[in-house]
Amino acid sequence: MAVIDLTNFTFRYPFSEETAVAVSSLEISAGECIVLCGKSGSGKTTFTRLVNGLVPEVYEGKWKGSFQTDTLKLGQSKIEDYASIVGSVFQNPNTQFFHLDSTKEIAFPCENAGMDPDEIYTKIDTVSANLELQDLLNRNLFKLSGGERQKVALGAAAIHEPKVVVLDEPTSNLDAAAIAMVAHTIRQLKAKGMTVIVAEHRLEYLNGIADRYCYFEAGELKTVYSQESFLALNNDQLHQKGLRSTDLASYKENVQKLIGSFDFSTDSLLAGEELAIGYKKQAVLKEIPSFSIDEPMIIGIMGANGAGKTTFIKSLAGLLKFKQGKVYWKGKSQTAKQMLKRCFLVMQDVHYQLFSESVKNEILLGAQNPERYDEVIDLLDLRKLEDRHPVSLSGGQQQRVMIAAAICSGKDILIFDEPTSGLDYTNMENVTKLMKRLKAMGKIIFVITHDQELAAKSCDKIMNF
Repeated sequence: MAVIDLTNFTFRYPFSEETAVAVSSLEISAGECIVLCGKSGSGKTTFTRLVNGLVPEVYEGKWKGSFQTDTLKLGQSKIEDYASIVGSVFQNPNTQFFHLDSTKEIAFPCENAGMDPDEIYTKIDTVSANLELQDLLNRNLFKLSGGERQKVALGAAAIHEPKVVVLDEPTSNLDAAAIAMVAHTIRQLKAKGMTVIVAEHRLEYLNGIADRYCYFEAGELKTVYSQESFLALNNDQLHQKGLRSTDLASYKENVQKLIGSFDFSTDSLLAGEELAIGYKKQAVLKEIPSFSIDEPMIIGIMGANGAGKTTFIKSLAGLLKFKQGKVYWKGKSQTAKQMLKRCFLVMQDVHYQLFSESVKNEILLGAQNPERYDEVIDLLDLRKLEDRHPVSLSGGQQQRVMIAAAICSGKDILIFDEPTSGLDYTNMENVTKLMKRLKAMGKIIFVITHDQELAAKSCDKIMNF
């Protein structure tokens, strides 16, 4: 018997006439690792919501046909029935945490199911050993790195030994070491006989792990590839489908060539002198080598999770004060308030920046260059979404909305924190084109990224943290 079984199935959300998911036939067996791939908004996340029962109780909609997860049939089973069958890890694990303590978070699904405390302790020991979580127990979740939090979320999803584990963009904000950690964990889940469903844009780390790849286009399951047939596709063939590369060797080589030191002069366009970052009650987190930028350019900021990249750009944008040092603009020392007026920051968690009731209003909110609106929404493929509420969009679509707002803002320095998390290859290419166009307009762009493809294609120099 298949663990997941679909027959002549279609689903759409109540706010849209477009089909969100359409599958004529699909069977997924126990122990398989299935990758859901396709452009942003192609139906991958909706498919995971169907697997774990979030549709239709949390996300309403209309459907035809049959969708079955283990013995549970869509529309006939309650969401709580799915809890013992499916474990889920969302793109941003912070949105699913219930505790500050990592051990309590891992134990929560068992407590929620009313298990005996002794049995819960046994299960914590077991899942910690299986997924190598021992060093992460009894820790404050918000003092862990992004990769470590993702691993705790995986532990919570797997503690009750579900038949299926669903991962939605699990590596979108992770560095190379954390991605390798996720890959290792997926192998361990498979070894335990669990079915793993991964909705993902980054594909390289799944080489040799995934059994099949389900390629979605505009909601429809177009092709199911075996591991061999998918990995036989070269990067150009993948890019034509809007998919990321499975071979990153050349990109990684180019990134290494872009890492280097900066000259320093306070008379430059932008300069930072003996800067150090940190928070009010914290000692200096990191000292930043003095740098100057003489002309519009794209500067990549790369390095491990927790190295201080986001703290640096928040300080540069005037949201935090540097612990020491000075920032100069055209030879003049700048206060945090002056830099706040000069910079536009697109945050990693873009939903914190969404205020308007439509995509169009969001992009034009505070825009100094509203005349660029039509050009930008077409380039970022947002035309069909301009009347939608931003909160109703996928994570990748929300990211593109804020990038459009940044371009229309007219500010001198644009800062993007992981702008391609949740983006497919086509939209990653569009972000690259936009950043280069902004550079041609005289803008300085800083981009925090773990994305080797983006950095290799777009950056002029890279600061390595």
